[in-house]
Amino acid sequence: VSKPHRLEVKIPPGVDNGSRIRISGYDGQEVILSVTIIPQTRFKRKDNDLYVECSIPLYVAILGGEIEIATITGHVLLKIPPETQNGRVFKLANQGIPHLGITGRRGNMFVITKVILPQNLSTEEKEKFQCLKAIRT
Repeated sequence: VSKPHRLEVKIPPGVDNGSRIRISGYDGQEVILSVTIIPQTRFKRKDNDLYVECSIPLYVAILGGEIEIATITGHVLLKIPPETQNGRVFKLANQGIPHLGITGRRGNMFVITKVILPQNLSTEEKEKFQCLKAIRT
């Protein structure tokens, strides 16, 4: 009769779906684990690169500024240049998934901007946009 056994397994950084980990099991038996990564809602993974959408206010897209971006290791500040268009992609080097078996090497993180249009504008804000429209036409 087989009894359940508990094994502690160190999962190396950078493993992906389908990666196999070979370990010595109980009584010298060899155990092969197949890794399944649970999908993330914030990040999309492609190889060792990560993709994330980031909402930015209209005034930051127009005037520029800094926004805080969550990475898998913490937060970084991303400088948004003036007149940033919706859908612009910024590359954050070495902020992605670690390369399997290569210490210190990581993929990149790509930040895709999504400009948020203001809602529930006040009368004064609408007047300012009307002035801007008049200047631009």
